[in-house]
Amino acid sequence: MIATDHSIVYSTLGLANEAGEVAGKVKKICRDRQGHISDADREDLALELGDVLWYLSEICTKLGIRLEDVAAANIAKLADRASREYSEARAIIGNAPNGMGSVCTGTVCVVGGAA
Repeated sequence: MIATDHSIVYSTLGLANEAGEVAGKVKKICRDRQGHISDADREDLALELGDVLWYLSEICTKLGIRLEDVAAANIAKLADRASREYSEARAIIGNAPNGMGSVCTGTVCVVGGAA
């Protein structure tokens, strides 16, 4: 159980808040400007993403986890997922007549037997 006065509570709530601010800015870009991102939007998003990064780094520090290790583990996880999705897509196409077709599984698309 994590007490509400635990050292990571404030930083975790800050992270969620700042991520929400990023999402809100992107929502308004989509709603008001059909997804067109201006240079000013990029600057605003960079500032908000900096806040997200700061809170994430603060949580890692308080937990004794290196941010670099978090990034490396995430890259490995995504690579493993992509590999499994590619294998699944190839298996589906392999069962199609003449091995033709296309399949997209999350992060990987395979078309006609080629990635």
